[in-house]
Amino acid sequence: MGRGPRLRPGAPGGDPRRAVRRDRAERHCPSGYVCFWSRPCFQGITRVHKNPRFHICGWVPGHQTRSVVNRDNQAWSFYEDVNCRAHAVTLAPGRSAANVLVLVRTRK
Repeated sequence: MGRGPRLRPGAPGGDPRRAVRRDRAERHCPSGYVCFWSRPCFQGITRVHKNPRFHICGWVPGHQTRSVVNRDNQAWSFYEDVNCRAHAVTLAPGRSAANVLVLVRTRK
């Protein structure tokens, strides 16, 4: 008999420690900011970034991030290359990504 489906990390029913880390990260990221962590699952060095005035393609704080929380009031897109061509993820307000590799960011 086969085993049940494998759950991806962070999925409902997955490792509860990841959910706790995500919830804590979302609570500690100030409203109106996007927060970045240097390691997956909201671990490592934390950096915060305030919403820029204009749409730009620019480096994330620290030039590389593995976890992101968007507490801004706009969607943000994140890319794996410095030219904003290799799209990694777009996060709507209030959303997060626990395990991505991004180098640059831009708001939508």
